[in-house]
Amino acid sequence: MIDYSIPDNDSSVARTTGIPPAIGAKLILQGKVAAIGVQAPVFPEIYKPCLGELENEGILFKEREELLS
Repeated sequence: MIDYSIPDNDSSVARTTGIPPAIGAKLILQGKVAAIGVQAPVFPEIYKPCLGELENEGILFKEREELLS
């Protein structure tokens, strides 16, 4: 995950802990998530739209592999 604070605005911690639940609530209210109850964000129905919304906020997830020796 890559995120940077915004000078004279929100810290990275505030952004990465506050925005994801807000996105989740928005998706539920819009009827875009059909799952009920407490859900881990491991289902594509949940995480794909969330990742798109996070990217709109400047929070990116990049995957890479490194060989450790």
